[in-house]
Amino acid sequence: MSLNRILGVLCVAALLAGCNHKAPDATAQVKSALAPFTAGRDQATALVAAQKQSLGAADLNTLEVAYTALEAKGNAYAGFIVEAATA
Repeated sequence: MSLNRILGVLCVAALLAGCNHKAPDATAQVKSALAPFTAGRDQATALVAAQKQSLGAADLNTLEVAYTALEAKGNAYAGFIVEAATA
């Protein structure tokens, strides 16, 4: 094989390797940043589900009102983070 042909093959290989490189996925970065928040939310939900067995109806209603307010604030904060990350 001639030197030109070998260099041509190496150039094509380098170009193909460069085309296969993928940029980081923005969605994966946002999900990674929100992972601690999601874990906290999941723990709170699991705690509420576990305590439903031992609480009375009045206690459950109070807990539901408090959790609904917390969920609304959490969702608003998550929306703010997503908007800030995509802006």
